[in-house]
Amino acid sequence: MIPASRCRDHVESAIHHVRKHRKTLMEARMTKINTVLLNSLLARADARFGANKMHNVELPLASCQLRDSLTLIESLIKANRPDQLEAAIAQVRARFCKDADALKDLALLLNRSDYFKEALDVARQGLALDPDHPLLHHNAARALSIRGDPASSRHHGEEATRLLPDVPQLKFQLAGTLLALGEFDEGWRRYRAFHDIPE
Repeated sequence: MIPASRCRDHVESAIHHVRKHRKTLMEARMTKINTVLLNSLLARADARFGANKMHNVELPLASCQLRDSLTLIESLIKANRPDQLEAAIAQVRARFCKDADALKDLALLLNRSDYFKEALDVARQGLALDPDHPLLHHNAARALSIRGDPASSRHHGEEATRLLPDVPQLKFQLAGTLLALGEFDEGWRRYRAFHDIPE
């Protein structure tokens, strides 16, 4: 069995190596594997040694592709790094501030990860660029509904279903909102249609 002190030395040596070469790793074409390995190493060190203060890693996302940026954000969520996550989200929002589709992907990731306030902020940023983007409306509707504002969610849900009338998941989201608002006839009608339940 390897003594704990030796394990700690190996991890700290690896952290030092990553810190020394992180600029090269991140700027040389940050790939998914680099991102996952880097955050996995740091998360393990935190869990084992409580070493948060030893290796705060800066996140130079200005030159990253969207997929790599989203992978890094997902890694930060899983590693429970709220400060770095906030900075990473801000960097991605700034980098893709003129790309409604990229903002839709970010809002979707945040919604799926239960970061509903952040998802709503990103969806609203995207809708300012493209007010007729159905999936940005859908992400806004979902975030608002879960945050307890079905009245505001309804507008976005109706817009999403108007713009993409053949997508059942959007109708289902709106059905839940209508039921939450007490509009049972219309809500149950949409719910039954989603599940193909006869009247």
